[in-house]
Amino acid sequence: MNLQTRVPAAILALILLGCAAPALAQHVTFTDVRDAVPGKFFNPNADSTHVDPAAPNTLLIGFESGRDSGDSLDDAFKASTEAFGNRVAMDTLSFNVVAPSGYYVSSITYVQAGVGSIIRVADARGASSWIVAGKPSHLGFFRSDPSLSRTEEFSNSQLTIVPVSITTNLSVFAAPTSGEAHVELTDARVVVTIAPLGPSDVKRTATIVVSGYTGSYDGTAHGATGSATGVDGEDLSALLNLGDSFTDAPGGTASWTFAGNASYNAAEGTAAITINRADAVIAVSGYSGTYDGVAHGASGTATGVNGENLGALLNLGAGFADVPGGTANWSFGGTNYNSASGSVAITIARATPTLSWAQPAAVVAGTALTSTQLNATANVAGTFTYDPPLGTVLNASQTLSVSFTPADTTNYNGATATVTITVTPNTGAQIVNPGPQSDRVGDEVRLRLRLTRTDSRSDRDGAFAAAGLPPGLAIDSRDGEIRGRLTTAGSYHVTVTFTRNGVAVSAQFDWTVATRSKGKD
Repeated sequence: MNLQTRVPAAILALILLGCAAPALAQHVTFTDVRDAVPGKFFNPNADSTHVDPAAPNTLLIGFESGRDSGDSLDDAFKASTEAFGNRVAMDTLSFNVVAPSGYYVSSITYVQAGVGSIIRVADARGASSWIVAGKPSHLGFFRSDPSLSRTEEFSNSQLTIVPVSITTNLSVFAAPTSGEAHVELTDARVVVTIAPLGPSDVKRTATIVVSGYTGSYDGTAHGATGSATGVDGEDLSALLNLGDSFTDAPGGTASWTFAGNASYNAAEGTAAITINRADAVIAVSGYSGTYDGVAHGASGTATGVNGENLGALLNLGAGFADVPGGTANWSFGGTNYNSASGSVAITIARATPTLSWAQPAAVVAGTALTSTQLNATANVAGTFTYDPPLGTVLNASQTLSVSFTPADTTNYNGATATVTITVTPNTGAQIVNPGPQSDRVGDEVRLRLRLTRTDSRSDRDGAFAAAGLPPGLAIDSRDGEIRGRLTTAGSYHVTVTFTRNGVAVSAQFDWTVATRSKGKD
């Protein structure tokens, strides 16, 4: 069997594990002894697995014992069971065999021994295998008695370091009715022989220095740096491959190799490439403005170490349309940049509605205000309150004002506006104001309105109208007489209008209707 493996030169510096005394030049060393299942079955500790003092090229393999006397799986390397039981014990021990300087490994022998028993309907069996210098091989099956031995021989003079991995599996079974089974390893050892290297087989070890990298992200690829130097100072860096390089955080591991040649051993190793996140330049601003029905939020930029636009990594938070606005919570984060966050104010003030109110046309004295004059409009929904109000009789020029209350008081302020109305003297007929009236429910009423100017019958050629009359009364549009029988008590504000040739004059007075007392007509 001719096997070849590449093992890091650094392994040559590992400490001999478990040697009772320093190894002589012609003795092998066993390094990096480890257990696949720590604390169970194989025991890699130096006080249990160690070199045989009487045979320095022999490794005595120890087992765990006394961990739990009530659990056979953790008490030595064994498996046992009584009726209707099934137990399995399995473990793997690995180590490296290192030949002394000037020698190579010529053979490795593995020997194990133990005991086993089967009572009635039961079974106890197992199997062992190993991987030597990267090549798997079967050691053997066994039933009850786990004893076996196997030797691998090598003629490859380059095998100065040989990795070995040994796996043993024990299992027992007993039927439900009766039976017992037991199998246990009591001894295991590895015996190594070496052979001297020929003059042409001896290779030198180069001095290899490889360093990793630590820095902040800068958009540039970074990797390991290193050199390889021969024993005479010659530059062997051409044989050194420094492995992968990395640009993004957090970096990675550069696996370097030294190819070696006819004069120098090959080697390999790793170096950490650490790339830390950088800080981006972040500028975020809030907003301040007047309500316009549009959502507003923060604005901002994020710039990388090379001036690159990182806006896609910047979340500016929520936007707000209504008064008073709110707080925009922004955040930033990415693979190569440190996370950042903050808050900015989004301030939205109430808007003031725009009122439109055209200057009303002049009217004559005695005209009552109508929607012809009180006709202001706004650019948003709401209500208008006029002063003086609708129906007021004007007798002189004056200022009219309006107060506007928006339907949406959250986002809009109130507003006011004024106009001036011109009132010209009335040269025609006017209504003579009859003054306050007072009656009782059930009274028969006949009130004739007079005009101030009645030079001729034509002066009364117009139409009377009245608004706000007490229930039960009506006005004759031709002669202006209010008549009827009062039916409902209350206070009433009456407006009487006389219209002639398109000109209207009005008069206003109050009418009080009292409840008729019981027992009185």
